[in-house]
Parts: sequence; C-alpha cells; structure tokens
Amino acid sequence: MAEILKARETSPAMSEDDINLWTKKILTSAGFVSISMGRFDEAKTFFGQCGINFEEISRTLMKYGKIPSSHLQIKDAEPIEEKFSKRVASENAVKYFMLNSIDTFTKTSSSLICDVYLEMLINQKDTKVLSRAIDEIFFSGISISWDFLLSLFQDGDQDLVFPLAKILWFSGDHEKSLKRLLQIISEDTKENSLSHEIEDFINFILSQTNDPSVLETFISFLDEIIVVSPELAFRVIKATDVSDQVVMKKITKSRALKIRYLEHLVEQSTTKKFVYEELLKEYYKGTEKDFKKFLHLTENPETWKFVRAKKLMELDFGTSVHGLLAKCSVFGEVGERKLTFQPLINGGYFEELEEFTFRRGPDALTELAEYLLENDFPQTVDFLGKFGKYIDGKAILNLLPADAPISKYSKIMRAISAASSHRSKIIQTQNALLTETLLTVMEDIKDKNIMLERSEENWRNNQCKVSGKRIQDDFYLYPKGYVCLPSAAASPFVCPLSGTLLSSLTAAEKS
Repeated sequence: MAEILKARETSPAMSEDDINLWTKKILTSAGFVSISMGRFDEAKTFFGQCGINFEEISRTLMKYGKIPSSHLQIKDAEPIEEKFSKRVASENAVKYFMLNSIDTFTKTSSSLICDVYLEMLINQKDTKVLSRAIDEIFFSGISISWDFLLSLFQDGDQDLVFPLAKILWFSGDHEKSLKRLLQIISEDTKENSLSHEIEDFINFILSQTNDPSVLETFISFLDEIIVVSPELAFRVIKATDVSDQVVMKKITKSRALKIRYLEHLVEQSTTKKFVYEELLKEYYKGTEKDFKKFLHLTENPETWKFVRAKKLMELDFGTSVHGLLAKCSVFGEVGERKLTFQPLINGGYFEELEEFTFRRGPDALTELAEYLLENDFPQTVDFLGKFGKYIDGKAILNLLPADAPISKYSKIMRAISAASSHRSKIIQTQNALLTETLLTVMEDIKDKNIMLERSEENWRNNQCKVSGKRIQDDFYLYPKGYVCLPSAAASPFVCPLSGTLLSSLTAAEKS
C-alpha cells in the first residue's frame, strides 16, 4: 500500500486508472488473506475500500468450493483474485459468509445469497434459524428459487418438516404444505404443545382464505383437519366462511367440534331452529352430561324462540346443582318452576337457588317467596329480608294466616313494608318529575311554537294542516294544537292558518 501511495505521487509512467486497478487488486487480495486468517471485520473493510460487493466475493469462494453449494448459477461465476481466493480455508469461508449474508436481506436483493444461505441452514438442520430466515426473506420481497430449495430436502427428515411446510406454502403448493402441517399437529402432545412459530404461521395462512384457491384447499382438507385437531378445524371454519350445510355434514366426525360450532352460531344470534335443539342434545349426551352449559343455554331468551320447553320436561336432570338448576329453568319456562324448588333446597343448594331466581327478576323471586312461606321453610324470613324490595308484597300478605300472631311474622312484615315504602318513594319521585315536565311543556305550548324532531322509533305520521302532506320528518307544533311542516310555514313566529303573530318572538325551541 505504501508503494501504491508513493507511485501515485512520483511515478509519471502510471496512469490514474492503472493505480486504481492496482489498488483494487491489492485490497481484494488483502481481503481474501484476512478471511484466511479469520480476521473477518478486517476483510470486510478491505473489500469495502475497493468496491467489491459481497455477492462477487461469495461467487468466487463458491466457484472454488470454499463455500459448499449446489446452486446452478455458481458454475458460470467469474472468479476474482484467483490466486488468493483459492487459498482460503473452507471453514473460514463459511464463517465469513454466514456472518455477512444476513445483511443481504435488508441491504440488497441478491437471490443467490439468500438461496445459498438457506441451503446451508437446511444442510445444518438448524430448524429454528431456518424457519425465521424463510419468513424474513419471503416478507422482504426478495425473489428466490423455491424449486432449488425444495430439491435440498430429503424424504423422512422429520427435523425439517415445518420449514419444508413453509417453503411449500410460499412456493404456492398449498396442499402439500397443509399435509406437512397436519403431520406436525398430529404428532403434537399436551406436553409438547405447538411452538409460537407454528401458531403464527397457521394464523398467517388462515388470513389468506379470502383467496378462492386457498379457501378451496382448506375446505378440501377439512375432514383431515377435524380428525387431527377439532380446535384448528373450528378456527378454519370461522376464518373461511364455509356454508352451514358443508360444515354440518363434516363436523359429525367430532363431537367437540360440533359443540364448538353450534356455540359459535348461538353467539352470532342465529335464527336457525336446529342450532339450539342440537346444542341442547349435545350437552345432554354421554355419561357426563354438561348441565352447566345446558343451564347457560336455557338462560338465553333466544333459545325458547326455537325450542319447546315441554319436550325437555321428561329428561333426567340428575341430582347435581347445575342439573337441578337446569331443570328449574326448563320447568320455569312452562310455568312449573315450583316443582323443582324442593330438590334444590333439600340438596343444600339454597344459595344457588337464590342467585338463580334473582337473575330472573321479581316474578321469580316472588314465586320462590310464596313457596317458602307456604311450606314454612326456615329460610323464609331471611330470604324476604334480603330480597323484600323486589318481591310483590301483596302476594305474600295474602298467604299469611289471618289468625297467626304478628310476632311470628314481624320480620316478614318489616321486609314487605320496607319494600313497599321503597317502591312508593320511587313512584312518587317519577310522578313528580313527569308532572313537572308536562307543566313546562304546557306553558311553552300556550304562546310558543315547538319544533319537534321525529325519530326512527316514532314511526307514526301526522298530516300537515297546511299542505295536507304526511309528516315523516321534523315539524312545528303551534299553540292551537296543530302541526305543520317547516317548509309549509311562512314563519315559525306567525300562525300559518290565522296569520296571528305569536306572543313569543323567541327562536323556535326544540323539545
């Protein structure tokens, strides 16, 4: 380098181009020598100073077998600085390539570098790094040779099934990719759950189901997916918008999936009768009936629009708390809830019964209070004390024996009285507010025109006194009690029929 610098200053025989060429050759040679010595940062600096890019260096090292690769393009490579590149040890050449090839994904668009980098990872069977590298290269938009990469995989190589599935999907062979993924999922156990990488990839391919070809592939594989993973099948069904007819034919192979799908339809407030009936049947099937979910479904008001409660009264609900509550819900729908109070109370489920009736409102609470009082249960007084303000006091008073001492029912009377007073105060307050509102409106209507705004809920129409048109939009209400469209009125402050000037000249008020 000292000779180059000296020649640049003193030698008239060397042109500027000669000096630049000489400099490039020496720096390139120095770069290969640095690689041989394992000084990779120094080599990168030398190559950068002489403008040799990483792909040129890699092609030369591949040409002489220093970086093992079976890529076809390498045979046509023109080597640079043959003398020194041949002396680089393969081990150091591979290390240099691996250290610097990552930059290619973000700084260049070299498909050759990406191909060879993935080839090395495949040969090394580095599954995690390979999987991430495939994603990074694909989403960076670099065009690589998928056919070349697929030719590198060997049959029976279980360690690389997931990376192979990714490459197959990105190359467009969706069917083979799904087969590999199902193989992975079928071999998965609870102790060895799917990794985040696999889960993320499944989410990615499900996001592509707006593509008709992808959707068709998923539907064609739905039978296999159901067998391998009902959970995944459910996600596929949700993501692919498959018709109910197709789904119902296939999900019979998996009871878990059938239940999950029917629950999904209920959550979507479906109006199809069979959904509610089938779901209740599924909850009731088997030796371990799921009365908890059965009860939850019976608490859905939509259920009783499509299911006849009388058909369910003959079912055996067992003696569990959820079973007895489910029975109570069914019998309550046909007005026979009292028939199921006794088993719940005898089973020690009184608190659950209280909560159950409270969720159903005052009528259910009153019904339970009447039952407790009629049968003289010890819980009666405490129950009335707790829920008295929600219970119909008159119905309870009618059940009290006329000759019973007041002291026996003092707590009951106090609870009923408190509840009646509470309701009375609420009604009085509501009436006072309503009266005040009406008086205010009546005062305004005496001397002001009121513009009323129609709402979608108020669909009843009036007729304009002036134009005779049906009023569907906003209108004026005049002191004489008639209504008028704003477009038919000359002025909001002048009576459109009599021409009388209104006593109030304030702007029209909205009410």
